[in-house]
Amino acid sequence: MRTYIKGISPEMGALSERNLPDVVFPPMLWDPEWLMPHEDDLTLYTNLLRHASLGINAASTVSLELLMHDKPVINLDFDPPGSNLPSALGYHRHIIFDHYHPVAESGAVMVARSPDDMRATLQRGLSMPEADSSVRRQFIQDLFDQRLDGCAGQRVAEGLLDLATRASTHKAESV
Repeated sequence: MRTYIKGISPEMGALSERNLPDVVFPPMLWDPEWLMPHEDDLTLYTNLLRHASLGINAASTVSLELLMHDKPVINLDFDPPGSNLPSALGYHRHIIFDHYHPVAESGAVMVARSPDDMRATLQRGLSMPEADSSVRRQFIQDLFDQRLDGCAGQRVAEGLLDLATRASTHKAESV
């Protein structure tokens, strides 16, 4: 169980102390001074994504990372029962953000709009993880224009060299 790395709620803290079978709460490898994960967290985090059964979040780039690994994703479009969040802090706000709305509407993620939806999407994601695989894969392929090929570093390096070459040529021509 990967909780929000910047902090853990008292409820999640209590849950982590119950030592539930088959549930692991990994350590938080977070540098509070720099507000960044430690380097060691990269290995832990990527393996959690790779081996997760499914992901649940309010709506974030974690959804995209899980989709890259063809994992079912549930986005929350309702506030926790018993909470009284102002609309500016509510979970629905995340789903309708301009940058995230296309993800939520794509069919690549499941959107739970109530506790009953949450139960149904959990059941679907855990019992039939392959059900929406083709939609997830197509969404990621379309979103990243087939550039998830492991060669991004090479493309960045070539682009930087091209910029440096053009800048140096421009400077020489101006002299």
